[in-house]
Amino acid sequence: FFSAMVAMDYSDLIAPCALVVLGVVGYVVYTTLRGPTQSDVRGVNNAAAGAEMEEDMSKPSLKILFGSQTGSAETFAKTLVQEGKTIGFRSEAVDLLDYEPEDLQDESCVVFVVATYGEGEPTDSARDFYEWFNEQNKETCDLSNVNYSIFGLGDTQYKHFN
Repeated sequence: FFSAMVAMDYSDLIAPCALVVLGVVGYVVYTTLRGPTQSDVRGVNNAAAGAEMEEDMSKPSLKILFGSQTGSAETFAKTLVQEGKTIGFRSEAVDLLDYEPEDLQDESCVVFVVATYGEGEPTDSARDFYEWFNEQNKETCDLSNVNYSIFGLGDTQYKHFN
């Protein structure tokens, strides 16, 4: 399996990864708006019981990075982790405050779940990552193989929102 991945052109993964991410985001929005059902509650209990099992390293990795001010982006990120695991990803949510930006070049598939604060500024937990990204040296950090999607949480009450 790994030898096939080495020979594989990662640009072929962009469309499928984007499709999966859009599907997961759509499903998360749908389930969030409809509220929990009885089977959802049972699924949470089963997921908690299965959390003790070691993750299968042969599954594709999905890193979900979130920047939240009030907790909304974190909640969505954690839901995406569970949905990603359900459809076969080895997924993990990480607060941008705790994430080393230099590690981004080593990721294969990333979903950014970010909120804005004030008039479109990054949240406190995303500020350092935002500044690094805007100032990073393109020669020292190659992000060309990183497949990503951005899920922005904004507020229409602000003049500038995402």
